[in-house]
Amino acid sequence: MMIRGFFDESEQGDVFLVAGWVTDYDTWDRFTNDWRQTLDAERAIKYFKHHEAKSTPPSGQFKGWPQEQIET
Repeated sequence: MMIRGFFDESEQGDVFLVAGWVTDYDTWDRFTNDWRQTLDAERAIKYFKHHEAKSTPPSGQFKGWPQEQIET
């Protein structure tokens, strides 16, 4: 079985974090299709940054969004 992964990093001061997602190719293909639909939805975003969605008030791509829409 072939697997594929995506990893990202973040740092703040002395804290450095690496997170990732690893799964098989078929699951990535399904995710990619679903993610594209999400990015192209009526209230589209160009990228996702967790801290923008969860900041108070929401910022960046989520500036002005109601919390209920961010959660769905």
